Amino acid sequence: MDEKFQRILAGFGYTLGRAAKEDGEMGLLYALRNAKKPEEFYRVLNDAQFRLEMTIPEALLRIEKGERIFGVPWVRVKPYLQFMP
Repeated sequence: MDEKFQRILAGFGYTLGRAAKEDGEMGLLYALRNAKKPEEFYRVLNDAQFRLEMTIPEALLRIEKGERIFGVPWVRVKPYLQFMP
């Protein structure tokens, strides 16, 4: 995984976790963790975007063949977005 992409994920994951905690929306983080398919993963991110009023980094929206995000299997991306402050 590209180091720049890791930093983007870690930063967004921290911001997402902090916002979810502050707004009482911890269910979003659980739903993100429990996503079994890329479609579920993106649905939860979409919900987070509107419920927490945040913008998802463009790099995270880069969907590629083979269920990859920015060249990485989507299941390897999930753990980076579950940080909690």
